[in-house]
Amino acid sequence: MVSELFDNIKVDRLSAGVINLWEIYLPNVTSYYDELYAILSLSEREQAGRFVFAQDRERFVLSHGLLRVLLGKYLSIAEHDLEFDVGAYGKPSLGANKFSINLQFNLSHSHDVACFAFTLDHAVGVDVEYMREDFAGSDIAKRYFSAQEYKQLVSLPQGAQKESFFKCWTRKEAFIKAIGKGLSFGLDKFDVELVADAGQLLTAVRGGDYDVADWSVFAVDVRAGYFGAVAGRSDSQLRICRF
Repeated sequence: MVSELFDNIKVDRLSAGVINLWEIYLPNVTSYYDELYAILSLSEREQAGRFVFAQDRERFVLSHGLLRVLLGKYLSIAEHDLEFDVGAYGKPSLGANKFSINLQFNLSHSHDVACFAFTLDHAVGVDVEYMREDFAGSDIAKRYFSAQEYKQLVSLPQGAQKESFFKCWTRKEAFIKAIGKGLSFGLDKFDVELVADAGQLLTAVRGGDYDVADWSVFAVDVRAGYFGAVAGRSDSQLRICRF
């Protein structure tokens, strides 16, 4: 059974104000592909089938199957019984399910790593990115970053700009995913820290009903070659779990 995958991993009960962040290296679980595929919904299987490349399809199945396994453990429910709602801007939730706890979650996967964030009562967002050579660049930053972020990025030494680009990108994506507005809330409407990895990494929010004092963005120390970030309520503590 799929649950055997986590026999040796302790899933702690969620506590208020704590974000449980799971980082899973997907090659470690490829042997469970068939079992994970079997617990996906019909729509998830159809979505998987639309990927052109087999490797992309495999990563989708593994990450979404693992999400069901982890949610099943936190909620004490069979993985295949979970039903997801999708918000107007594409963020999934457990809105259609009735549970004794208000579990909020988010998923991100890139290349061989998947990250899963779980917390109680407050929206959460996570992003992980593989540091691709063809992705970072001042042209993308100029288009999507705020003026303050772009100015800070290009002022850095050339050798530091690539890592700072990915730090900025993942932190912005985590916040956007947390608030569930997609790109309808422009990436230039808020600022994040590009260099530091500790403290409050969300430095300003302009427009909307979002107050920087209500949110925190955390850097996630992912394995070499990856960058990650999590966004949640301002007084959150981050608990890292790995497999």
